[in-house]
Amino acid sequence: MRVVLAKRYAQALFSLGLDDHAYEAYGQELADFWASLKAAGPEGEVLSSPAFPKEVRGGALELVLAKAGLSQIVGDFLRLLHRRGRLGFLGEIVSAYQKLLDEKNGLIRGLLTTASSLDDSQLSALKSVLGTYMGRRVELTVKLDPSIIGGVVAKLGDLVLDGSLKAKLNRLGRLLGTI
Repeated sequence: MRVVLAKRYAQALFSLGLDDHAYEAYGQELADFWASLKAAGPEGEVLSSPAFPKEVRGGALELVLAKAGLSQIVGDFLRLLHRRGRLGFLGEIVSAYQKLLDEKNGLIRGLLTTASSLDDSQLSALKSVLGTYMGRRVELTVKLDPSIIGGVVAKLGDLVLDGSLKAKLNRLGRLLGTI
């Protein structure tokens, strides 16, 4: 349910941003605010913790907003989240908003797992091939995992392309086991 609600709130703010052509700025403000809350540690949790009375959380939010320098729309959005008791969903909302922003910009983010380090030209070639395959621009986070032995595993959204030597050996083992 949290994810569904987070998507709805993100979509609402994104729609406002599309209307006034500030969707990228709103996304950045929201992400920066969330990062600041996380960096504040326990003090940042005061804004969303039910352990504090709603009035205390609201007062703390107003103090933070006064210093944050956010646009009126994002400030009002955060106040709405507070009034509805959804400020604790902010991390999920930021994530959902980023997905909407990526989709609007024709970008897909993924995880590329390799057995060994890739140089820049190899990484660029993989991004190009995956981008052509997906029909979008691709941004990759690279993770090293020697257990895949060789090759790569690309996870782009819900799609997993497993070209690892480990997967090929597992498939061969299953095939030989059935003969």
